Amino acid sequence: GQEQKLADSIKANIFSLAEADKVIESNANTYLENATRKTSVRFYVLAVIFFCILLLFLMLILNDVKKKSITNEQLSLQASLINTIPDAIFTTDDHFIITSWNKYASELYGVAKNEAIGESINSIFKTHLTGEQLVESLNILRSKGAYNGEYMVSKRNGQNAFILASV
Repeated sequence: GQEQKLADSIKANIFSLAEADKVIESNANTYLENATRKTSVRFYVLAVIFFCILLLFLMLILNDVKKKSITNEQLSLQASLINTIPDAIFTTDDHFIITSWNKYASELYGVAKNEAIGESINSIFKTHLTGEQLVESLNILRSKGAYNGEYMVSKRNGQNAFILASV
């Protein structure tokens, strides 16, 4: 009797503990599944956001490339037009260093394009201006942003030429 009751009581307690253990394990598994599901959803949302950001940057880059291509086409067209105008045309920076030089400038001044670019205007030709005329020309250029004037210049070969300069 008594041993049987004790054995049955122990079995019942073990069964009860096993059932409680199953409930705890089930609850833990449910919690882990929910946490895993939430984490997966968060990663998917982050992946979609990251993908959208990548697409946005790709569109911005493609737009910049398109603009650059259009600008290059326009510059090429302008450069080809400058070379078809039968006048000596060249450009300089703010320090009067030559930045472009067309074929007619080469013909007029007797200086090849590759020799002229990067050089100071004064190394290509000398203008016959007094100091006062030079200051006046530069003041007009600075105040109005443009200047037109006729000059006599001496080319490297010593020949003189009259030019109409538009700056």
